[in-house]
Amino acid sequence: PAEGFRYKKVFDSLRSKIASGVFEKLLREMFIDNAHHVELTLEPSMTLGEERRKKLEVELASVMAGWDERKIAEVKDTAAISGEKLFMLVDIDKQRYDFHLSEKSTAIGRADKVTALPTDRDGRRRDEEPDAGCYEELKIENLLRPEI
Repeated sequence: PAEGFRYKKVFDSLRSKIASGVFEKLLREMFIDNAHHVELTLEPSMTLGEERRKKLEVELASVMAGWDERKIAEVKDTAAISGEKLFMLVDIDKQRYDFHLSEKSTAIGRADKVTALPTDRDGRRRDEEPDAGCYEELKIENLLRPEI
C-alpha cells in the first residue's frame, strides 16, 4: 500500500529525461516528422440552415400526422386556443422566446410528481404540484420560500 507514496524515483527519472530532450524528440517523431497525417479543410455550408429546417419540417409533419385536433391544441401556444398566452413570450417573427409559464398556462400542476425534476432550469425548487416543462410558474410564495 505504501508503494504509491514512493514517487521520488519516478520524478527523478522524468527530470533526467526532460534534461536530455527525450520529450522534444518524442514530440517531433510522433507529430512533426510523422508521415501518417491528414490535412483537413473546413468550409462553411451556405445551405445547412435551410437543410436542417426542411428536415425538421418533415419530422414535425410526421409526428403531427398522428395527432388529433385535441392533441394539437394541447401543444400549441396561441391565443386562438384559450384566449390567453401560455408562455411569457413567444414572438415567432423576431424569434424571441421566454418559456416561463404564464399564470394561465395549462402546464401548471400537470407534471408527474414521480418523474419531475426537483428544480427547474432556473434552479428553483418545484412545489408539491410541479408544473410540466422546464420552468416552474413564478409564484410569489415560491420566490419567498427559502431554498433547502
